[in-house]
Amino acid sequence: MAALAEQLQASMVELQPMPDAAMNSINDAHSAVVEALAAMPVTKSSELADKLRVLAYLVEGDEGGALNLETVMLQAVLHDLGAYRIREAIAEGFGVVETIYGDLLQLRAGEYARIDRPN
Repeated sequence: MAALAEQLQASMVELQPMPDAAMNSINDAHSAVVEALAAMPVTKSSELADKLRVLAYLVEGDEGGALNLETVMLQAVLHDLGAYRIREAIAEGFGVVETIYGDLLQLRAGEYARIDRPN
């Protein structure tokens, strides 16, 4: 699905000019694919890497300044990375799970104020 998201984004840039209705349809399809990819659970590292590649593609290709899909994918990547690493640690026999997982869940829910940034 990551490849589809990248192809749809590239189509919006490379196949110009096109009728507004066509652009709107491609944009709607792209948004739906990115949102579905963000919502997909991660069970292996390659799926996490796919999400990271789509996030990078979104950031690099966003010259119009629309950040809604970047935010959706960033929240998903942060959550999934933390959850994936915690599941790995549990599978390897580590009994203690750090509180970072709770912080990542709050970040995914959009509670950015809980994240402290060093000055």
